[in-house]
Amino acid sequence: MNVTITTDASFSKTHNRGTYAFFISSNMGRMSKSGILRKKCNSPSEAEMKCILNALTFLAQQKDIFEKCKNIYVNTDSMDSIHLLQGDMKAINKYRLRPLMDKMLIPRREVLRLFKNKKIDFRHVKGHNDSSTENRSRANVMCDNAARIEMGILIKKLEK
Repeated sequence: MNVTITTDASFSKTHNRGTYAFFISSNMGRMSKSGILRKKCNSPSEAEMKCILNALTFLAQQKDIFEKCKNIYVNTDSMDSIHLLQGDMKAINKYRLRPLMDKMLIPRREVLRLFKNKKIDFRHVKGHNDSSTENRSRANVMCDNAARIEMGILIKKLEK
């Protein structure tokens, strides 16, 4: 069975905080989740990376789906996250992602260890593409909107 995960995150530079949203689809149904990242973030790329790791962790907790899935397709608009999750050292060095790689190394290893017997394919989706009719782009827009709503809630809480 194949599982598709679409993710997106929002980041506030003013508050160094991030929010996330993801959408999971499989033959067994669809699920979505959004929220506020518990720990502060230093960049949009860090928020995106944490969002993807949250989505994968959530999938691993859905035992009925997780046990049956063989292929996982992760759609993200974050090329930095794709480079980091694939361990693409050429791109990591080119785009100066080493500090983020070092920071996320342990969470990345822990989450990906859960998927050692599964194939994960990270795919780039052009973000903020409201006019696209492609399912991947439409799902990304839904995640983007949900992450923005969460960011609005977070900022209201922080500015009280």
